[in-house]
Amino acid sequence: KMEEVKGFSKVGFKTNNAGLKKFINEIFETNGRDPVTKFAKEFSDGKRFVDLFNLIFDTSVKVPFSADNTLEDRLQNWNKINALICFNYLQQDFYLGAATMTTLAKGESADTLFHILRLLLNSSQVNFEDEIVDEAKQA
Repeated sequence: KMEEVKGFSKVGFKTNNAGLKKFINEIFETNGRDPVTKFAKEFSDGKRFVDLFNLIFDTSVKVPFSADNTLEDRLQNWNKINALICFNYLQQDFYLGAATMTTLAKGESADTLFHILRLLLNSSQVNFEDEIVDEAKQA
C-alpha cells in the first residue's frame, strides 16, 4: 500500500541490492505474502511483479497470465505486463524492451530485475507526489 512506500528513499536504493531486497520483502510480508528468496527466478513469470505493482499502487490490475511456465510463455507474460502496466497504467514512465523482457523471463539476471524494480518504485513516488499536488489543488 502507498503508506509503506511513502518513506522510500531513491538515494538509499540506487546501488544497494541488499537494501532493495529487504524493502521489497517488507512490502510483501506486510501484506501477508511470502518473502522472495530467489528474486530473478521468482519474478521470471511476472506474477510477483504484478503482485508488487498492485501492492505499491493499491490497485488490482489483472494480467491474463499464461498457464504454462515455458520461456516463451513467461516472455508473453512480460509482454502483457509491458502493455497493461508500463504503457497503460504508468503512461510509459518506463517500458520494457525486448531484450529486457527476455532477460527477465529467463530468470537468470537479478541485476536486470533490480533495475526494473527501482524504476517501479521511483514511478510510485512520482505518482504519489502527483496525488499530493492534486489533493492540495482541490483543498
